[in-house]
Amino acid sequence: MQKEKVIQVCGGSGHTLALTQRGHVYSMGCNNYGQLGLGADHQLSNNNNDRKTPFQIDPVHFDYEKIIQICCGYFYSMALTQKGNVYSWGNNAHGQLGQGNVSSQNAPKKINHDWSLYEQNPNEKIKYISSGQYHSFALSQNNKLYAWGLNHYGQLGLNLDNQQSIPTLIDCSTYNNEKIIKMECGDSHTLLLTQKLDSHDSTNFYTCGSNNFGELGLGHNERRNTFQLVDSNHFNHEKIKDIKAGGFFSMALTQENGFNKLYSWGLNHSGQLGFNDTNQRNVPNQIHFPSVEKDIQIQTIQNGMFYSFATIKEHGHKRSKIYAWGHNLSGQLGMNHFKNPLKPAPFDMNYFKSEEIVSIGSNSGVFGYSFAISKTGKLFAWGCNKFGQLGLNHSNNTNEPQLCCPDLFGTGMKNQKMYKNQSFEDVKMEFH
Repeated sequence: MQKEKVIQVCGGSGHTLALTQRGHVYSMGCNNYGQLGLGADHQLSNNNNDRKTPFQIDPVHFDYEKIIQICCGYFYSMALTQKGNVYSWGNNAHGQLGQGNVSSQNAPKKINHDWSLYEQNPNEKIKYISSGQYHSFALSQNNKLYAWGLNHYGQLGLNLDNQQSIPTLIDCSTYNNEKIIKMECGDSHTLLLTQKLDSHDSTNFYTCGSNNFGELGLGHNERRNTFQLVDSNHFNHEKIKDIKAGGFFSMALTQENGFNKLYSWGLNHSGQLGFNDTNQRNVPNQIHFPSVEKDIQIQTIQNGMFYSFATIKEHGHKRSKIYAWGHNLSGQLGMNHFKNPLKPAPFDMNYFKSEEIVSIGSNSGVFGYSFAISKTGKLFAWGCNKFGQLGLNHSNNTNEPQLCCPDLFGTGMKNQKMYKNQSFEDVKMEFH
């Protein structure tokens, strides 16, 4: 079997998806609702059994279209194809699959929604997707935003609280008709990053949904069912480069004079905000790293349910470093202990030997586990492994990174350029 280069990995609440450069999707872990997407496999007696090693989802379920993005909710999964079609599978109790019903399914099925229903372009396609606990979002090529699934907290941004079982168009006036750069679904809240109408180099930040812990960053704890503009004063009017939504907390990466800064707010019971305390915040505050900040560059950010990661490039060092903080009961921070660091703590990069780590993956559910992807497309996994979601062929937890399926993942070509997911590049092109 030819080895595959992993380019994206994501986790739900006990299941994992991995996307390879060839557009193949592999799944592992919990499968009680069919969230692994394996369908009726004649070689297996029960197609809803958990899997402790990666299984490739049969491309026939995607009509043989190349997959360019994947995402996981609690017990469901979605995939976006190069042709702009969206497929979903798994638990559907709240309509989060967007199929017009509440029936779960164990194989990917295309969301047969007429995305051009509200538009002039009959060939409208989707270019980016995001999933939360039980709610989903899709962004079209024409800058139209669709939402469906659970809406108890107003996380769909539709100015109502009823769940939706089909993709529903969001009124673009709620985000001032601005160009959407990225959207992120948290547990029960949603983040939206846009480009200001009067500037090609400035951004606006909108939030909606649950706000019990201040995760919307609005300075109060009242939920909102339409997108609300977050005061740019909280970010010192810096340009926002990236956003992340965790379990009842949020993060934003900004840029000023060529240097990146990281802000966080919301729930902080395990130190996931990185401020060396457990006090929640309802407005963004800057995280400070142990290194001299003028000598580091924050490259990427990631968060799980109650924990966070950042990859850092230090001046004079060729390889990036990882910092981690927050909840660590299952060893999901990969630090060979189970303590909760309340501020960014450096990761032992020796776990990865000579491999250069280019991205971090985490999960959205209560079973904390994490992943790292190397430049050569190898996959490392650690944390909770109750359902075999780490793909290590056992169900034992580990608090140190382990190489996942070396016979399957990793090209061994260290000088090869990292493949860039076209869906992300399209959405983030305003940053270049």
